[in-house]
Amino acid sequence: MPQLRDPVSATRTNLLANMMALFGGKQARRRKRSRYVVREGDGGWFIEFSGDSFGPYKDAFEAMMQAIDAAQKLGERGSLTQVQLLGARGKVRQVWNYGTDPAGLVAVR
Repeated sequence: MPQLRDPVSATRTNLLANMMALFGGKQARRRKRSRYVVREGDGGWFIEFSGDSFGPYKDAFEAMMQAIDAAQKLGERGSLTQVQLLGARGKVRQVWNYGTDPAGLVAVR
């Protein structure tokens, strides 16, 4: 007679295995995502990356395209990259992503 799989037992087993790996020194390594932030400033639009500011660009579209181009090139060399837009009220919006998202979502390549 076939046995029915108990989803609760499977979940407990997976949780236990993950905890053992975590405390056993086999913790999954998370790679840091490089972020390009496009924002408006005095005299135009700027791209902030690794503590540096690049620009000014004449409009948000031009700055965004330059940031995506740079993020794409860095991503092709093995980095996880992201382009964000900083809105007028300080709200950050993710615009473009290269690589696998840490949450497990597949991103644009």
